[in-house]
Amino acid sequence: MSRPGVLRGYFLGYVLGALSSGTGIWMLRLGQTLALLQVPDVAGWAFGVLAALQTVPVVLFSPVVGVLADRVPRLALLLAGQLLMSAVAVVEAVRALTGTHLLAPSLVLAAVLGCAAALDQPVRTSAVSDLVPARDLPRGVGAVVLTTQLGRVLGPAACAGLTAVRGTAAVFVGCVGLFAVFTATLLPGLRRRSRGRPRTAGGLRRAWAALRDDPALLVVLWFVGCGGLVGPNLTTLSTLTVSGEFGGGALQVSIATLALAVGAVAGAVWTTVGLRGPSPVSVGLGTVACGVTASASGLAPTYPLYLGALVLCGARRCSWPPRAVPSCRSGSPTSSGGWSPGCSRWP
Repeated sequence: MSRPGVLRGYFLGYVLGALSSGTGIWMLRLGQTLALLQVPDVAGWAFGVLAALQTVPVVLFSPVVGVLADRVPRLALLLAGQLLMSAVAVVEAVRALTGTHLLAPSLVLAAVLGCAAALDQPVRTSAVSDLVPARDLPRGVGAVVLTTQLGRVLGPAACAGLTAVRGTAAVFVGCVGLFAVFTATLLPGLRRRSRGRPRTAGGLRRAWAALRDDPALLVVLWFVGCGGLVGPNLTTLSTLTVSGEFGGGALQVSIATLALAVGAVAGAVWTTVGLRGPSPVSVGLGTVACGVTASASGLAPTYPLYLGALVLCGARRCSWPPRAVPSCRSGSPTSSGGWSPGCSRWP
């Protein structure tokens, strides 16, 4: 549990706002998937493209955003990300209310969401260093990471509930409200004098230097990249399986995503509390286990059994990134630690 000296004042509001935004991000991602289900005669490949557009910009732009965060206020980058995601949610809500279900706009909006997430995810954790004293940094980072895991559960749960009661339009309207909470939290912070450590240029050069000094980091990043190909696609795979194999609709897809999220939280907690320190071997084994469980889930004969398999998949998916991130940070505390979250979409 965090000490009282960490979760108080402005940082407490920041953590709560991050939880609100994290919930909104997962609601919006799932909402876009549900909206794509309503496109007439949509092909299975479209869901894969949608997932790629939602996540690939985070991988591509994370190093650039990391360098940019050394030169401009990090809270300003977060604010830009919140406003852009809010705009996506507003457009999606209008499309849902007017019944405009077309493939091309869905993919374009998914790409915009991916670019907005690239501004948000790598910076959300690194901004903690501007908000808490150095001695409280581990606890502060842990609190923000916890909001991400909670958002994985709360987002799909809220999406399932709103879809069942009011339809997908209510999901997108709810996202706008959740992003507005974090936006309202960030605005006062921009007017405050930063309490963070002085920033220096050359972060990307320091990251390359860390990779040269410790080749084991390359192994870790390679495993993280391979696992990143599997992890984000589990949601797409579950959507296609539930709708195609079990004949499920929007509610069943939302429940399947919730099962993945529950497993993700359990896997992250189990790894953090119950296991020993990270190593390239442990990261590699976790990546292999993620792929094996994802493949085995396709053997489930019924929908309830498939949900149970998804919980296990989610647990394995999120049991290796907590190992990978400390491995990178131990090699380069100031720079390369941001690469692993970018590769695996682990904010």
